[in-house]
Amino acid sequence: MKLEERIIIREKPNFYLEAVNLLEEYFINKEQKQGQEAWEEAWQRKSLVDNPDSFSLASLEIDARFSDVYNYYANCKRDLIRVAGNLGVLGPYFALRVVDHEKDMSGFLKRALIMNDLESAKQLSRDGFVTSCLAGLYDLAGLGADYDLEAPESQDWCDKVTHPDFDMGELFKVIGQMPISDSDQLLLLRYFQDIDTYYDLIKNCLLELEQICSKHYPLVKARYEEKIKQLNSEGGLDFYLDLFGQLLISADGFRSGDKVYMVLGIVSYGSMLIRFSAWRRLRLLMGVGLLFSELNQLKDRSKYRDKMAKKQLKAISDPTRYEIIRQLSIRPQYVQELADALGLTAATLSHHLAILQQAMLVGVRIEGRRSYYSINEKELKQLAEVLENMASRSRTEE
Repeated sequence: MKLEERIIIREKPNFYLEAVNLLEEYFINKEQKQGQEAWEEAWQRKSLVDNPDSFSLASLEIDARFSDVYNYYANCKRDLIRVAGNLGVLGPYFALRVVDHEKDMSGFLKRALIMNDLESAKQLSRDGFVTSCLAGLYDLAGLGADYDLEAPESQDWCDKVTHPDFDMGELFKVIGQMPISDSDQLLLLRYFQDIDTYYDLIKNCLLELEQICSKHYPLVKARYEEKIKQLNSEGGLDFYLDLFGQLLISADGFRSGDKVYMVLGIVSYGSMLIRFSAWRRLRLLMGVGLLFSELNQLKDRSKYRDKMAKKQLKAISDPTRYEIIRQLSIRPQYVQELADALGLTAATLSHHLAILQQAMLVGVRIEGRRSYYSINEKELKQLAEVLENMASRSRTEE
């Protein structure tokens, strides 16, 4: 069954996810503005667009065009700031990423908190919280990448490593193998040693943030409901399915008997989330921002192309990632095959593949029990054109 035939659009906001995204945004901005005075007030007034040079309209015009979303987000940020005093201990866990992961890639705690299918933090049990945190840890570590998708042993492995009655000694080994700093390893060990304390803190925090996000929902309700109507209309999913095509993501055969749940994000208005896990305890999830397609249409294509070229050049400047691209140029390969050819562990390879996918240089096709990775030929050609244009200008000036 094709992907589009399996999509179920959730018609109501998921305020649990809204709360998680709001908390993450708070700590991302706190990390970026570290040491600056009055950063919280500046964040509250911040434009909807982070990179105004990438758009055809000025940031003030964009904020005015989508004033309902701007006001919703500003109000949520204001109310969060008022209650954020005792949350500082969580910041390092949102910022904790493996080596080389960009800051627009989720850190440990965001990964952990979305490894469930909750509608509200009221449903978050202690054991469910621990399971989500363990799943987030293994996802960040890239472990399990060498398992065949959907194989019984894959499900058994997922169930075993996420069991809430975890072995601290085993966890010590896993964390010790992760490509993170010694200080971050200690942070993670401390987190799991004090898991019950973090459970109480995070659950209470998310319950409060859910109320904040829900309270201001009337500001965007009309736009939200109109967007749901558009998505449910004929051709309403075409933009997102086309984007899957551009990213070379082919998942028609993956967990083919399962539905794919699409959730609209308000706080994450400009981003997209894809959580397609082989672990059958998790639903297949697509999160799309309320303004994702609208902001995409307002991008200045030449400026966007230039920004993407910089990101792609940075990605392949690493010798290992360059070798991955070279190897995949021969033919598509599955994870273990590619890891063996390059002399890498599957976990290390998965880190590099995540960066290449983020730069749109590599795509994935899920076929049977395996994920086959391939180069994104179109993106590589466009990158080559950018470099060729630079060379042409240089020759002209000479």
